Amino acid sequence: MNLKTNKKGDQTFNTLTFMFFKVGFLIIVLFFLVYLYKSYVVTKIDVTDLEAQIFTHSILNNKDGIIYYDEEIDRSYPEIIDLSKFNDKTMEQIESNSIFYGKDNRHLAAKLELIDESGQIINKIVYNNKWYERWHTLAKTKVKGPGGSKEIVSSFYVLIKNKETIEKGFLNISITIPNN
Repeated sequence: MNLKTNKKGDQTFNTLTFMFFKVGFLIIVLFFLVYLYKSYVVTKIDVTDLEAQIFTHSILNNKDGIIYYDEEIDRSYPEIIDLSKFNDKTMEQIESNSIFYGKDNRHLAAKLELIDESGQIINKIVYNNKWYERWHTLAKTKVKGPGGSKEIVSSFYVLIKNKETIEKGFLNISITIPNN
């Protein structure tokens, strides 16, 4: 049996065949470009560690805060903690002067523990107590994304000034920030 096809039919078939390859190739290139865009363009930046560092810096270097401040020479000593100023009232004063996250702070909470050399807790302050317990519990679950929180723990070697005596100790700061 001898089948004859005309040249016009051959041209149409060849054109359609190559068109399918061209469209398939373009779809592959399009998916590759979308993949490159999503992998190299940063759409979300995590700044929770930076926020925790700024908060810690504000606590440890604020002359109205928990550090020892000598009024006679107008000098603050960043690594000497004044035990008489290590209380909730001082944290409220710091909040009103330098660290203000709004009236209902839903941004950051922290717990500061002052520990002596033997490991005994001397005093404890909780900043934003209302949200600290909730976010601290969520941070233990390690839930990522909205609905969870992240805990950043720092420990600093400090000197503790109790009236006229100075002792060695540690300041543990546990900061919890909700994931938004």
